[in-house]
This record gives sequence, C-alpha cells and structure tokens, in this order.
Amino acid sequence: MDKIILTLLTFFLIFGCSDTEKKKKGSKIEATEINPEKTEFVNTSSIISNVKYLKLSEEGGNYIGQIEKVLLKNNKIYVLDAEQSLALYVYNEEGRLLFDISNYGRGPGEFMSPNDFDVDLKNNQIIIYDTGGSKFIYYNSNNGEYIEEKTFKHRLSRFKKIESGYLIFMNNVLTNSMDDSHNMLITDNDFNIREESIDIDPDLIDYHYNLPTNFSVFNDKVFFTAPSDYIIYSYDKEKFKKIKKIDFGEKELPESFFEEKENVIERIKLLEEYANNISNYYEAEDFSFFTYRYKRNHNYVFASNKENKMLHTSNIKLKDDIGLGPMMRRPIQIKGDTLVWFQQSTSLVEYISNKKKKGSEWSSLKQKNPSLVAFEKEIDKNDNPYLIFTKIDPEW
Repeated sequence: MDKIILTLLTFFLIFGCSDTEKKKKGSKIEATEINPEKTEFVNTSSIISNVKYLKLSEEGGNYIGQIEKVLLKNNKIYVLDAEQSLALYVYNEEGRLLFDISNYGRGPGEFMSPNDFDVDLKNNQIIIYDTGGSKFIYYNSNNGEYIEEKTFKHRLSRFKKIESGYLIFMNNVLTNSMDDSHNMLITDNDFNIREESIDIDPDLIDYHYNLPTNFSVFNDKVFFTAPSDYIIYSYDKEKFKKIKKIDFGEKELPESFFEEKENVIERIKLLEEYANNISNYYEAEDFSFFTYRYKRNHNYVFASNKENKMLHTSNIKLKDDIGLGPMMRRPIQIKGDTLVWFQQSTSLVEYISNKKKKGSEWSSLKQKNPSLVAFEKEIDKNDNPYLIFTKIDPEW
C-alpha cells in the first residue's frame, strides 16, 4: 500500500545507478535506461543535508485524517484531506491554521468528494474538484469565501490549472467513443476541449489507478506522469509533449499484458513482477526525481542536472543513519531543492516510545537527530499529521 508507514524511510529517495545504466538520445525523445534489479544501498546522510519538521495546528478542532495532497504557494501551505474530514486547510509557513474550507453538502459552494484542488495565484482563487458533484468550485484564496462553481460533465481524476485553461487527467474514463477518447484533455477556462492526448488502452477502460502526485511544476513548466505508461510529459508554452522515456527493458509490462490479464486480482498480483506506475516526478535546479513500483517496493531515481550521474535505490535499501524517524513511501511535494513528506503523529510517538525501550538506540537517536526528539515532545499521538522537509545535498 502506497500509504504504508516505513520507518526510515522508505524514504529517501535517492538512488544508485549501475554502470550499465545510461541515457540514449537516438530517438525523438530522450530515453533513460534503468534496471529495476540493480538498486544500491544508500545512507540518507549522503543525500540529505538538512531536515525540518512542521506541526500542523488543530485550531478550532480541525483534525486532518489522511493527507491527499499538499501545495506550497505564496508563503502558504494548502492541505487536502479527501478521505476523512473532507476539507481543505490553509496554513502559514509556521503551521498555524489561517482558514479551512469544509463545506460538506450538495448545494452551491459545497462538495461531497473533494478529490483534487489547485491554487490559481493570478486570479486569487482556490479551485476544488468535487467528484460527487462533478463540478469545479472556486473560493477566494485569501479567506476561503465561495465565489462560483462550474459543472464538468465527465468524471476526472486529477487536474492542473494553467493560464489558458486546464490540464485534465481522465484515468481511463471515456469522454466519448473509444476512438475519440483520451486520458489527457487540454481545455480553455470554460472547459471547452482544445486538445486531447494520451490514448486510452481499450483494455484499461474504467481501470482506475490509485494515484499519487502526477502533476508538478518547475519554472512555470508543468510535468506529468501517467501510471499506465513510461513517459515523462511536459506542458510549456501551450504545448503538451513527451520529453523523456524511462526504459526498463525486459521489466516493462508487455504490450499485451492488460489484454491477456483481464482479471483485476490477477493483474495486481502479476504487476509486481514488472516496473510500473511511474509517479512523483519532480524537477529542481540541480536534480530530477521520480518513483516507481517494483516487486512491492518503491524504487527511487535521482538524476543530476549538472553532471552525468544518477542514484537508484529502493525503500528497503535506504539506511537511516541520521535518525529521520518514520516516513511514508513517497514524497508528496517539492519546494525548491527540498522534498516534502508527511507522517501521522501517532507513528512518531510510537517510534520514540520504542526507541526509549532500547537504551543504545535511544542514546544514538538523541545524538543523531536531537531536533526530532525535541519535536516529538510538542505533539500528541492524536494530533494532525506533520510535514517533513528534506533538503537534498547537491553534492550527492
């Protein structure tokens, strides 16, 4: 499960690369070869130069159950809980709650299933997509006040606001006939479709992936990954295009896989034998990063933008030698050169409690990461999830 707690991180991402891994530029888009069988053991100290923990306050009894999405924009932190409290929370950078949008219902400005959101800084709006009502709802980004809502006739999965409209990912839901449906819709601001891309596999119709982060932004360029293929896409200057192919060789899913494996349970079981579900693609000044799944593990790939080098590891091969504490398997956002994660407070309380029962480990943790020990004293097991900011060392 993607939301399993992994101490130590399942963390860090970052990775080692074999001598046989290389980049090919003979085709129209760059191809990066990766062998899922060749991951390396990595110390987190060789990757992370700084770590910071941030508590999200519960002012007014606002308790977050499970974080679906986090955005960091305009000196604010936006947190969506799409599973339990069904609300969006807006914090300042110190973790103090500024306001929340928790308008549960079916009326104007209300939502039943807040599946995704974005923040439009140009128009000072928070945009929430309600799956239950098939509508986009607009709120003032300064105070959360309702502005308007627009109906969208198709059930989408994820979206990204762009200046001229929206990028909309359908996740194998047909919008028209099979011959006239695509996974990526590019619309204007009134949701008129201007362009379509990424064909839907007929054998994947209504086969919905449980999606992690698949839209990201760097220097005004939008990046996107679809869980059903091995391509990194970008949207820039009104163009949606392929920019990179991740080549897993014989560990890629055969083209006939979904046609031959019609049983969903069988599919899920056999998927683990192949590299699949590329996600969390992030660009920074010095590096790019993404995750993928292989044999029930999350593998992490970190490529330098300055030098011809790459790290390739997995959640089971990351050694937490700096006392990071419990971590989720995937980062949920990036800010500059810092990957952002979240964790449940109860996991940290239990982690510290277990360390205290083992004298040598407790002494070691206090020495390695006194900031984590101090942070744990500020929280209760029933508090909101907290955020973890891990700055990537450019010299890795």
